[in-house]
Amino acid sequence: MLFRSFPTLPEVLGAYGYDTYAWTNMASAASFRRGEGLERGFAHFVDGSEASILAALRTAKSPYFALLHLKYAHKSYGGGNEDPRLVAWQNHPFAAPGEADPDLVLAQQLQKDPVLAELLKHRYDQALYRDDRAIGTVLREIELHGDFENTVVVIVGDHGESLGEDVRVGHHQLTPVVTSIPMTIRLPPKYQAVSRLNADASLVDLMPTLLSLAGAVIPPGLDGRDLLPMILGQQPDKN
Repeated sequence: MLFRSFPTLPEVLGAYGYDTYAWTNMASAASFRRGEGLERGFAHFVDGSEASILAALRTAKSPYFALLHLKYAHKSYGGGNEDPRLVAWQNHPFAAPGEADPDLVLAQQLQKDPVLAELLKHRYDQALYRDDRAIGTVLREIELHGDFENTVVVIVGDHGESLGEDVRVGHHQLTPVVTSIPMTIRLPPKYQAVSRLNADASLVDLMPTLLSLAGAVIPPGLDGRDLLPMILGQQPDKN
């Protein structure tokens, strides 16, 4: 396949002496498991509990590249609000032949009932809190047992989520809500970074940016651009 002719980020960093780890706290995540291609270049590919992730962090060799995949903020966002319409949507996420799309049914109900819309948003906020807490646990572990002062931290989503906007629920349509993602890059204190980029950025920009920070050669033919000059204020942002 064509994509196999391009090196992955962990493959390049591994060639530069980085130990490479990939972890997920959800072994059943269909998009994050062996055989899907994401394991290419990772010397350690772990799925399991957060305790196993923390244990692996304590033995990570420096320098290392670690990818942590969290999936709490994913439908049905963990539950907790027992409105029967949310329970029905949670228990039957996919339509059987001849049945109405559960996401569309819920989205139509959200338009008619603002209380239900608030319950769904609360459920999503709870899921985000679980992600935030897990990220905080990992960062504290790096502070205690690693070299946090020289660690680059990237927190990014792979898609946004529609909670009834445009009569949609989920992330299966290319709407502005779904294609807008959070992206936070924390650099070590030795860098004088700007607080915010007034420019469009994409997931494809992460690989050249992280390779630039590592002092690695960026392979030719990659999509994306090195954001480091803009992050350091060395060139103006472009809208």
